[in-house]
Amino acid sequence: MDFTAQEYQMIRHPFLETLGVEYVSHAKSEGTFKLQVEEKHLRSFGILHGGVICSLLDTTMGLAAMTVAEEGKIVVTSQMNLHFVRPCRQGETIFCTAKVKHGGRQTVVVEGEIRTEGDDLVSVGTGTYMYATV
Repeated sequence: MDFTAQEYQMIRHPFLETLGVEYVSHAKSEGTFKLQVEEKHLRSFGILHGGVICSLLDTTMGLAAMTVAEEGKIVVTSQMNLHFVRPCRQGETIFCTAKVKHGGRQTVVVEGEIRTEGDDLVSVGTGTYMYATV
């Protein structure tokens, strides 16, 4: 599906608004979001909650998958796998990037990673997304 950054930003994403996730960019087969880690994102011991990491990866990989969907189709997550590499703390800004590895007739396979501003790897993941009709 072909859409501009302005068109994407006009779509309301209540969950992302709640988390404070910010759109950065997208192109064919890829997408990028960022997040400033705040206190509301933390679990015990002052580290970023894994659910936030999972949500950020799912969102970014889903955006990348959408860029290869046919007009009139959306994508929905059918499977995700992720690995936590390093903890994040309040005040850090993290960037999530994703790239499509395979776009088939029914599914899209995407790889994503989260890195700090200093380029430290935080998490890596893969996802499979199914096409669905709007």
